[in-house]
Amino acid sequence: MQKTPLLRVRTNSWLAVLAWMLFLFVTPAQAFDTIFPAHRFTSIRSDAPVLPLDRSMRIYGRLFHAGQTDYFTVHGQSGDELRLEMAVPQLDGLKKFRPSVAVIGPGLPMGVHDGAYFTVPNGLGAHVIEPAARERDLNDAMSGARFWLTQAFQLRLPAEADYYIAVFDKSGQRGKYVLNLGPPEETDLLTAFQRPIQFLEIRAWYHPTQLLAVIALAVMAVAVFFAGWLGRRQKTG
Repeated sequence: MQKTPLLRVRTNSWLAVLAWMLFLFVTPAQAFDTIFPAHRFTSIRSDAPVLPLDRSMRIYGRLFHAGQTDYFTVHGQSGDELRLEMAVPQLDGLKKFRPSVAVIGPGLPMGVHDGAYFTVPNGLGAHVIEPAARERDLNDAMSGARFWLTQAFQLRLPAEADYYIAVFDKSGQRGKYVLNLGPPEETDLLTAFQRPIQFLEIRAWYHPTQLLAVIALAVMAVAVFFAGWLGRRQKTG
């Protein structure tokens, strides 16, 4: 029986590992963008970035104080579909935090709106999306974060214009939220390997204490490994 050279076996193994790494980091990951609290605006501003409607956006926001309202701007054509979902992290202290969402722009209802929560510029209307009476659990396979999905909404834009999305809490609660805009985008654990920085950002936003604990354990494990390696090298030296 002809034996396979050991060198060839090892070479083939390394090639398989290299091919797998290329698959992980070169294969395009799911297309979604992330926005964190530092990019928020607490008023309608003309210099705010305009978010696309045809790309999946995940806004990891936070209402830091009672009465705060976060505003985001999108631009659409007449007939374009605006899709949004609101989710709240399943964390202690957020069981009663259920923010509302308002879409503000031309062609929307011109009824009386309470200016204590959000601003409606002259000539524009607004549609308010309140938390649903029944919500469902939502698990993000990429980051391992768990959420309550509190609102899901779709709207055909009546005009070509900028539209503003306001996030606020009528009861004055403070807390974190995720506002999903655009087409839904499925993610899985592979996405975390393809986007490690994004994964760490999400985990740091979701539960910073847990992330710091994991990093500390990883650093300790590396330190123990190198200490053992140096000890063995000194003995054999």
